[in-house]
Amino acid sequence: MDFKCKQFSLNHSNSTMKVGTDSILLASVLNDYFSIELHSLTPSIDSVKKILDVGTGCGILALSMAQIFPYAQVYAIDIDKNSIEESSSNFSLSKWKERMQAKQISFEQFSLQEEQTEKTKEQTFDLIVSNPPYFTNSLLSPNERRSNARHNSSLSLEDFVLSSQRLSTQNTKIALVLPLQESQKIESLYNAIGFHLELRYNVYPKENTEIKRVISLFSQKASNTIEKKLVIRENNTYTAEYKTLTSAFLL
Repeated sequence: MDFKCKQFSLNHSNSTMKVGTDSILLASVLNDYFSIELHSLTPSIDSVKKILDVGTGCGILALSMAQIFPYAQVYAIDIDKNSIEESSSNFSLSKWKERMQAKQISFEQFSLQEEQTEKTKEQTFDLIVSNPPYFTNSLLSPNERRSNARHNSSLSLEDFVLSSQRLSTQNTKIALVLPLQESQKIESLYNAIGFHLELRYNVYPKENTEIKRVISLFSQKASNTIEKKLVIRENNTYTAEYKTLTSAFLL
């Protein structure tokens, strides 16, 4: 196995995107948030029964969701064939394999298929998670597979928001990790369709640096936004806060 976490291992040599800090941080924030009832809008871990991971890659985020939510069925989708093959293999080797499945399909196509019939609990999700493509203005990679994973030419933020809306109910939560500019744009897009920012984690590489990533949690229930700050490194070592936050996953 190429990468080991505390409760699972996985290969990531054939996927478009390798295991990185972004997905680990998103999973760690959700683990912390759902484990502690911060306010009345925070459901219990046991109440989350159906999860969708969009752009799963090697499956690191989907596996993390299976670890956090013991009663959830986890669905993972990706447009890349090799990524789906690798994530499916990783799922099959995990102790949660009976609760996990992967499918090669675009998010838009998946959401439209689910919308063909009357929206019921079978066509919606309690939690939608993603470490989506976000490089909108940078040069495209000569590797088409990696380019699709890194750039939103195949999935714009607008399409992501509309697709997630099709699969949502009043109780659905949507969790994303994005750079600052893209997080601000998607917050505006969600606000326009009646979703509210429930949680915002501002992630800094080091103290006194600019925000590197923003982890956002949206829902349709109005609430005061909980805003937190996380600094990853101090004096070239991981901060105690980062170690504590990611301790459920990282060795």
